[in-house]
Amino acid sequence: MTTVTASAPGKVMITGEYVVLDGAPAICMAVNRRARVSISVAGSGGHRIRAPGFLAGTLRFDSIDDVAAAVPLLAAAWQEHLPAGPTALDIEIDTRPLCSDDRKIGIGSSAAAAVALVAVLSSLAGTEDAVLQRSLAAHRRLQSGRGSGADVATCFAGGVIEYRMQESTVHRLSWPKGLHHALLWSGRSSSTPAQLEKLAARAPGRSASGLRHAAADVVSAWRGNDANTILSAAREYTVALRAYDAEHGLGIFAAGHAELVELAEGTAVVYKPCGAGGGDLGIAVAEDEQALRNFVAVAAGREFEPVALDIDPVGVTVEIDSA
Repeated sequence: MTTVTASAPGKVMITGEYVVLDGAPAICMAVNRRARVSISVAGSGGHRIRAPGFLAGTLRFDSIDDVAAAVPLLAAAWQEHLPAGPTALDIEIDTRPLCSDDRKIGIGSSAAAAVALVAVLSSLAGTEDAVLQRSLAAHRRLQSGRGSGADVATCFAGGVIEYRMQESTVHRLSWPKGLHHALLWSGRSSSTPAQLEKLAARAPGRSASGLRHAAADVVSAWRGNDANTILSAAREYTVALRAYDAEHGLGIFAAGHAELVELAEGTAVVYKPCGAGGGDLGIAVAEDEQALRNFVAVAAGREFEPVALDIDPVGVTVEIDSA
């Protein structure tokens, strides 16, 4: 029996949220909690799927249509040229490491699972050279055509990246020397598709131009590898993001994020929500480690949970066991 197993890291979007859809660059980092997908070629009979933390028990199916509603990620990634005939697949998708008490915390569990699942399916089909593009296509189908693909690209590549949507380009970055960070969970899960639906319902505002320029300024500062310059650019980016949020009514700074932004003002710390906002994670950055620790302690007192996540330099990995 052949078993193919893949894992992919979670992600955090540092800057570029929303305007990455309009051509602005995003900076994202992979984090060391990984989704795992394992598929065994089990011989004849129907397929089986288990998804701990998502599905209760095991589902059996003959056609992907039988489970499309229950497991839309599998339906989005399913490939027409999978082993046919008597072949049956035993599938397990495990995203529990990317959650807290079965709640999403905003580190890209669906994107990581999509990358790992496509990597396994591609390995079985012998099309390993197109994993990123297939993952991007699968995840966009899952999100009904919305989404930039920045999360998928990060889960695929690992490390810290600059991502541009137009050509799905990935440029690897290093973490700047002297820049320290902490991730804080609001305790409230957010839905990126729901946030994108809100955005689609409104006409683009003037603030989008300012946010695009601010995103580009952060990338330029990041490439210069000077922590002080990065903090200054990140502070201006947060101001631009608040203006964008106010104009578009997205609630990015809800769930306590606005209070932490204001708490950081006038200190050595810069704080902002990550990604779609409205809950999920925020990131605090500083050169001064003690100032950062003090900020995290105060945030914890306001029911923001520090999340111990490190940068994962390794993207998607695939292992084949033909025992």
